[in-house]
Amino acid sequence: MTSTAVTMAELAARLRAGVAAELDAAVKDWTDKLAQRSPTAIALAKRSFNADSDNIRGISNLALHALKLFYDTAESKEGVAAFNEKRSPDFHKFTS
Repeated sequence: MTSTAVTMAELAARLRAGVAAELDAAVKDWTDKLAQRSPTAIALAKRSFNADSDNIRGISNLALHALKLFYDTAESKEGVAAFNEKRSPDFHKFTS
C-alpha cells in the first residue's frame, strides 16, 4: 500500500469508529424518549407503519392455504400423474 492508501485506510477506520459511537448515542437518546411514551400509542404507531403492506400477508396466507387444499384434490393428482406420465391431463371430468 502507498502511504496515501494507508492514511486513507486509517482515516476511514477512525471515521467508522466515530460514527458508530455517535449512532449508539443517538439510538440511546431515542429509546430513552420512546420509553417515556404511552405503550398503547407506540403499539398503534408500530402497526400503522405496516398498514400499507399488511394486506399482502393476508393475501399470501389465503393463497398458500388454497394451494394446500388444491394439492389434496383428485384434480391436482390427475395433473401430477399426467405430468409424470408425459401425457395431457384429463381435467374435463372435474368441471361441473
